[in-house]
Amino acid sequence: MNCKEICELLTAYLDGEVTPQERVYVEAHLPGCPQCHAELEAFSAMRENLCGALTAMADEAVPSPQLWDKIRDRLETRESRGGFWSSFTLGRVATTAAAVVVLVIAVIIWQFGGVGQAPPPAPAPAPAPASAPAPTAPPIEIPQVPPPVIEIPPPSPLTPLPTPTPSPAPPPMPAPAPPFEVRVVPEEAYYLPGEIVEVKLSLSNVSSEPITVEPYPSEIQVTSTSGRVWYTTSDPGRASAVLIPGHERGLVFTWDQKDQEDNQVPPGWYNITFKDINAIQGDSRYGINPTARILIQYPQGAMEKSLNINQSQEVNDITVTLERVELSSTGMIVYAFSTPPGYNSPQGILPTSRLMVASAEYSVDGNDVKEAGFAGFRFLEDGTRYTWKALDPVPTDAKELTFRIIMRWEDKPEELLGPWEFKVALQ
Repeated sequence: MNCKEICELLTAYLDGEVTPQERVYVEAHLPGCPQCHAELEAFSAMRENLCGALTAMADEAVPSPQLWDKIRDRLETRESRGGFWSSFTLGRVATTAAAVVVLVIAVIIWQFGGVGQAPPPAPAPAPAPASAPAPTAPPIEIPQVPPPVIEIPPPSPLTPLPTPTPSPAPPPMPAPAPPFEVRVVPEEAYYLPGEIVEVKLSLSNVSSEPITVEPYPSEIQVTSTSGRVWYTTSDPGRASAVLIPGHERGLVFTWDQKDQEDNQVPPGWYNITFKDINAIQGDSRYGINPTARILIQYPQGAMEKSLNINQSQEVNDITVTLERVELSSTGMIVYAFSTPPGYNSPQGILPTSRLMVASAEYSVDGNDVKEAGFAGFRFLEDGTRYTWKALDPVPTDAKELTFRIIMRWEDKPEELLGPWEFKVALQ
């Protein structure tokens, strides 16, 4: 222990309130430290002086025999006047006065931890001279007064309390923000076939505590919008590391637009996903998969037009209408409409009948078939409109679009209905 810790224990050491281990520390430290030894002597002297002063105060507080004689004379004088209070006071005032004096002395001595050595006993007071016995007061008869009769009125009917209205449940607490910030640059970009794709990933510690970043990232995937994996790398070259507050960690990914067999991928939209970026802060673990979106364009350019189709086909007693196709340099949007069997107009948001969902696939000029995925839908008075968005663009020299729709009931997704296949002339 150092001198500061020893000094904090000195008063408890004098009072015998330290632990055995603390006593060993104090007694081992004092012989070699003149400063702490002087502090101990000062505390001891102060304690003895205080105890002596309290003892002297206690001696002076003991009532003298002359005081008792004066109190007795005054009580006897009042008693001669007669009355209940004179006999009551004689036996109690003296006792109460002595008790108060003794109590004050005891509290003072207890508060300051004892008085050390007891002083020599004071000489016994001389016996009081004999005197004539005090006249005994006649017994006092107190008349018995009957207790008053108290009439309690009957209780008034209670007003019923209002039924408490249950308070609404508190909203769920938002999830805590992660202690890091992740960015991909660029988030969206356009390339011609064969150009090198470059995406930078950066991770910044925006908290006030260090975070541990696990393999950064575990792998990088290049997938089409339909989910097909074209390229993946599981060795990005970043191991676990500790990231201190305010610091950033970066990674640049380059891709030559080749698949795993080293073939050029076709034009269209691709997602570059940095998989399994995990950061740990204390007992909390955070994970994220940041993604950049790139478009490999057609060398000849993309078709830009809007086609009103309005073709209808009936399959399985269900009619589906391909309404419109919108083409632009960045993609394609397809709209369809159907009235499922037993369809009822929506009451609010959803219809009162069974729900039917739709998925699709498409191809241009008989080339690779691409997944369009599940459609978004909107319920109308007479049926459901289905919309497929963010599809790949169509080249300017394309001749025909084939769009194939598959329907299914929401409560029986394994039972496929269709397909409804549409051929759309693009020129």
